[in-house]
Amino acid sequence: MTTLRHLVKHKIHSALTILGLAVGFAASAVIIIINYTEMNYDHHWAYADRIYQLEGTINYTNENQKSNRVHSEIYDIVKNHVPDVERIARIAEMTTKIKYVKEGMQHNEDFEERVSIVDSAFFKIFNHEIAQGRLDDFYSDESSTIITEDLAKKLFGDQSAIGKLINIEISSIDNNGVIFSGMKAKEAAYKDYKVVAVIGKTSHKSSIPHRNIFIPLKNNKHIFTQTNGNRTDTYSYSYSMYITIKIGANATKIQNSLPDALDKFSSSLRENDKKPSEIHTIDLLNIKDAHLKGANVTGQIEKIWMLFGLAAIIL
Repeated sequence: MTTLRHLVKHKIHSALTILGLAVGFAASAVIIIINYTEMNYDHHWAYADRIYQLEGTINYTNENQKSNRVHSEIYDIVKNHVPDVERIARIAEMTTKIKYVKEGMQHNEDFEERVSIVDSAFFKIFNHEIAQGRLDDFYSDESSTIITEDLAKKLFGDQSAIGKLINIEISSIDNNGVIFSGMKAKEAAYKDYKVVAVIGKTSHKSSIPHRNIFIPLKNNKHIFTQTNGNRTDTYSYSYSMYITIKIGANATKIQNSLPDALDKFSSSLRENDKKPSEIHTIDLLNIKDAHLKGANVTGQIEKIWMLFGLAAIIL
């Protein structure tokens, strides 16, 4: 009763106090929700505790450039010579064009889309929800594609997308995989890909780029050489790579075993008097840490703590 009489007696002061407290709690709640979202990227994957991203540090001439992409040869070395690794998948991102015949129109509509070129193991590591179709054909058919529900709706409306064809420009894609920048421009060429599955919508946040189209990657090349007139240009392939380690395996031990595996099985020659393991240093980063601590991430952890501090100050 005393508190109530005080509130009634000092109406303006009480209103300001209550309003300030409410705004403080609301602002702090918003900050905590934002931080919670940022700190829970990639926690939804079924094998999140065993999924690791490979990060590479290139050190040809002591430049120590760290990246979330690694040299393509690492794929075969890890897959064939690191026994505690259960699966490994590569992914490459690129922009290309797709064509489709819009209903009621005679000509092809074409527009740009971001495409992910992935190994079949990608969908065994990352358990995307499948809204239509099944993944089996994607593992065995190089002319198959998986698309998102948004793109399926855009292309085919309410019709089922399964079995439909999408005409994808492959000027920058060959039958073996991806040809990266530095190549001479090629005449545009298109190839039909059959939709075998549709990925459902999700509210989960992920550091893995969520593209609208996925097509199979079958590239086993490590180096591509092209002759332009009197000049020969050599390009090295690199990919983002993800692994799942076996149940009970120790990620630190796997990481510590990689230098020996590189030195023993790499086809790379010593350069600048460095061994392969000194040129390519590989680190394992758990997928749940990739959003905040990845090689291409700067200052995310600091921002999280700054926001927590701001919430405390507001309260």
